Amino acid sequence: MARAAALPQGWALEVAFGRDPAEVRRQLATVAKQLRPSLGGGVPVVVTRPFDGGLRYRGLLAGLRQERAIPTCLALRQQDEDRCLVLTPAMVEGAREEELRWRMISAR
Repeated sequence: MARAAALPQGWALEVAFGRDPAEVRRQLATVAKQLRPSLGGGVPVVVTRPFDGGLRYRGLLAGLRQERAIPTCLALRQQDEDRCLVLTPAMVEGAREEELRWRMISAR
């Protein structure tokens, strides 16, 4: 899995979120395998996010095209409303910058 600094450009889907990075990676790997045919690719990435005074981990499938990302996420949301979130390229870049800022601050 790639790190936030290596996020590919394009759209992304957030398909896992939680406090345990190992669990988020496991969920992300499972969903990535399931969605690979409908997405035509995507790079699994776990991004660290400061949240409510602690850390949360976001499991993203990044580097997607809009015309594949949106319909795939909508189909997932019909099964489970909380299962998928579409991130535009600007939102993906924001997630990358947020993690890089957190890493710089926490390294001090």
